[in-house]
Amino acid sequence: MKKIILGIVVVTITACSATKMMGTSMANDLLQKDTMKILLPYAQAKLGCSAIGSVYASPMTVSSKGMVTERWKIAGCDNEFAVQVTFTPDATGGVGINIKVDE
Repeated sequence: MKKIILGIVVVTITACSATKMMGTSMANDLLQKDTMKILLPYAQAKLGCSAIGSVYASPMTVSSKGMVTERWKIAGCDNEFAVQVTFTPDATGGVGINIKVDE
């Protein structure tokens, strides 16, 4: 049982680290990686494959309170889709991540 869980973790990390990030994102590398970990299971199902080939980020809005919304176009296995990613700073120095499918 433990070997299966470790195998899944390794595959998930490998898939995230192999993804090519392009465009302009206001998120730093760590925040991008955290977002990809959240997005990965949905992206795999939506794309119909286990790998995300690339993500193209473009800023949409920045609020006066520091909330940033970006459009991320995810591509892999000859398919693509887009999501809106909103990063919201909190009072303790962390950042909330909200992902919404772009229709």
